[in-house]
Amino acid sequence: MAQGAAVRVFNWLVGWLTGVRLHDHNCGFNVIAGPCSAKCVYGELHRFVPVLAHARGFRVGELAVNHRQRKFGHSKYGLRRFVKDFWIC
Repeated sequence: MAQGAAVRVFNWLVGWLTGVRLHDHNCGFNVIAGPCSAKCVYGELHRFVPVLAHARGFRVGELAVNHRQRKFGHSKYGLRRFVKDFWIC
């Protein structure tokens, strides 16, 4: 599975399972307003902040983020990370 495909499948699957449909669940840029708190998030659970907030009755939305092309290195998100991310749920 190509890395780009793994990310797309992960985002689709999280959206399908949770009802929280976002373009990028792995984006670490989250804005949390009001009484919603992410104190219980640790390790790599940051990608599930929107899902956890939604499960507690908070409204979750999405704003466009201007992603720039990677200048150096390559993505480390692949099948192994895909499985690991679902395993920690």
